[in-house]
Amino acid sequence: MLIRIFKFIFIFLPICIWGSHNRGGEITYLHLGGLTYEFTITTCTDLGSATGADRPELYLDFDLGTTFSQQDTLFRVSQQSLALNHQKNIYVGVHTFTSTGTHRITMEDPLRNAGILNIRPGGNSDDVVFALESYLVISPFLGAAGANNSVQFTECPCPAVGCINRSYCYNPMAYDPDGDSLSYELVVPLGAGALPLMFGQYIYPDVVGGGNFSIDPVFGTVCWKNPTLVGEFNFTIKISEWRKGYRIGSVLRDIQLTIRSNCNNNPPNIIPILDICVEAGSSINLNVKGTDQDFDFISLEESGLPFNLTNSPAVFNSVDNNGLTNGIFQWNTNCSHVQKSSYPILIEVKDNGNPVLSDYEAFNIDVRPPPITGLSAIPIGSSVHMNWDKAICSSALGYNIYKKEGPINTFEECCELSDLSNYGVSLIHQTNSNNDTTYVDSDSLEIGRSYCYFVTGIYDLGQLESCPSDTACVVLKKEVAIITNISVISTDSMLGIDSIVWLTPTELDTNSIFGAV
Repeated sequence: MLIRIFKFIFIFLPICIWGSHNRGGEITYLHLGGLTYEFTITTCTDLGSATGADRPELYLDFDLGTTFSQQDTLFRVSQQSLALNHQKNIYVGVHTFTSTGTHRITMEDPLRNAGILNIRPGGNSDDVVFALESYLVISPFLGAAGANNSVQFTECPCPAVGCINRSYCYNPMAYDPDGDSLSYELVVPLGAGALPLMFGQYIYPDVVGGGNFSIDPVFGTVCWKNPTLVGEFNFTIKISEWRKGYRIGSVLRDIQLTIRSNCNNNPPNIIPILDICVEAGSSINLNVKGTDQDFDFISLEESGLPFNLTNSPAVFNSVDNNGLTNGIFQWNTNCSHVQKSSYPILIEVKDNGNPVLSDYEAFNIDVRPPPITGLSAIPIGSSVHMNWDKAICSSALGYNIYKKEGPINTFEECCELSDLSNYGVSLIHQTNSNNDTTYVDSDSLEIGRSYCYFVTGIYDLGQLESCPSDTACVVLKKEVAIITNISVISTDSMLGIDSIVWLTPTELDTNSIFGAV
């Protein structure tokens, strides 16, 4: 009887576990505190797969653990039926690491769907394992106790549809909750052992499907210009996070694209949008316009960190219609939005044609600290005494004081200012407190010469400076005695004679020192 049961399980095991159904997905994570993170697996699968391979749970592997004790079970918390007979699945679980460092998080699930033309070309893609990967770097040197959140997505990893001999564009609509800089690249997808598909198991879509397949490394828009082959194709985007010049994490998004024939639809279009730079406290009001030559009904969607902030988030509203849509982007910035890196904003215009096509427009917003105000410089004796108003933004860590002999040229627009040394100035002092708003300069100053100063605030762990203050210039007055000569006339232990010659302080304000007579 036991032998018969074993044979029964063995026969049906491939149906229950090895069903071909995976079409896309990614692993993301959020920091909960300490070394604890919440992980989310999002997958796109065939709806009601005939293989019976629907998964109520998936397994996460941490740092290539090979035993169940090194894996976490993530249970499905959501499933949503979508168009084209697909289903979006979300699995969530919590994991606490035992140490800081670089951690590789992977997931494997047999198998991919059949008929993918650039996976095992000429063979069976439904014999290839579907795998995902994310990296997490936990390091106290990154600030905030080394905490990091992965990129998040506002767009589902479910298959997209394009047309033969027409350009198609796709964007994952990602943003980073921490404001880290992002970069995008096309990589080889993963298979068994969460290893890249090598040795001819994978080729890029345009190698087999013609045209030109590329990605924008800054904003992540993937475009396939004029594919010439009908069928299903896979591509994988690696999205990396950067902080202080270091890669601190990455997420792979595996996605499938179907190219159809006999398409009469043309993609809509967004009017180009220029980058924006503002001082904290300013408001942004931006008009966005989309059009469609087929007069399809088109709508606008947005993605970016400003829309997901808890403190004064950005708002985007649009009026959608056939052939034309207008949107308004609004953001009331404040000091909490100041950071060195830009805020990338992505706008998508989508039609309701067959198939549904999109166009994307990306732009950056820089939020800079306002300039320091109230700078004054007063020459007293052989030194210059400076003071200024406390920074408007309380997040300032301190101040930089700059000096130049002679006048300083008028500054260009603050947001364009990249290197203050280009103005011939020298950094003479740096304070380490927001409350330290005074400084005395007595370094090699000469009577009669003009000295000019300005002050900046320091932000974002010293990586960002505010716009410069107004310039304050002074000329040291001749109000102290200036020694011009010292001579030894005669040397003797009892009767030695020295000669000291000085200039009289002709600009001395005796009233302020001795009082009016």
